[in-house]
Amino acid sequence: MVIFVLMIVAAVYLSDMVRERKEEKIKGDIKRVYELANPGSSVTDIAVIREGDIYRVVFKLNGDFKEVYMDKDGKYVFPRRANVETAISSFEFQKEFFSCLLDKGVVLYGQIGTNGTDLQLRNLGSSPYAGYVYYDCSGDRVAACLGRNVTSVPTWVINGSRYVGVLDLDEVERLTGCTYKG
Repeated sequence: MVIFVLMIVAAVYLSDMVRERKEEKIKGDIKRVYELANPGSSVTDIAVIREGDIYRVVFKLNGDFKEVYMDKDGKYVFPRRANVETAISSFEFQKEFFSCLLDKGVVLYGQIGTNGTDLQLRNLGSSPYAGYVYYDCSGDRVAACLGRNVTSVPTWVINGSRYVGVLDLDEVERLTGCTYKG
């Protein structure tokens, strides 16, 4: 009888340890996904609540509460279903690509709301990291853009040369030597 009770206690203890490890992994994955998807942001106060076969994850993103759901295996996050590992990998590739462009001094001048600029940003995957190289020529920045001889948008400045118009990703890679793996 004593052995049976000890086995039950051990099983409960092991079950709690497995659950705690899974919850810690979920917290780490959520933090990485949301901080990579929102450059310069901070994820804090993460709580994981098991609800049947899914987890509800409540956290603060830059002080604002967010709530998402993750499947029982920790592979998909909702409301926008995305494989967690794929999302992390994609954001890391985007960050690497735009960091490379930034390091090479590449600048993309544009104006949100214009067909060319909107198309160019979509061609770049609407990445949150595009802001590393994007300079918006709207409002009070029009004069600054004109002062830099930017008279049409989008305009790329790569290795001191200007390229006016929408460039496809292959062309940006060829001109810069930076590789987009996303």
